[in-house]
Amino acid sequence: MDDEPVLRRLCERLLASVGYEVTSVSSAQEALEVLGEPFCVIVTDLQMPAMDGLAFVGEIRRRGIKMPVVVMSGCFNEGSQADLGRLGVTMFLDKPFNRKDFLSAVTRFCSCRAIVAK
Repeated sequence: MDDEPVLRRLCERLLASVGYEVTSVSSAQEALEVLGEPFCVIVTDLQMPAMDGLAFVGEIRRRGIKMPVVVMSGCFNEGSQADLGRLGVTMFLDKPFNRKDFLSAVTRFCSCRAIVAK
């Protein structure tokens, strides 16, 4: 999930190019609506309007959703990483990231062919 359309489309294309099915959304609210489907991993931006990545991960954990989450951001700090770590997030991607790092982060968690690129 990313509120930036260009980055969202780039992530979609990268994942589709290596065979993943991608469900892409532009907001945390949209993501919460599709999370009833089976996904291998969630990829989300940290900074977004309305509900940021930290609040989003907190909400999915509150709902009992245990799937892995990759969080990307151009401005991580120790506090945000610590808060996300307490919610079970173990993979962080600094923006801008390269194709190899992005695909590596996602494939680390995927043994199936479904993914949410957020």
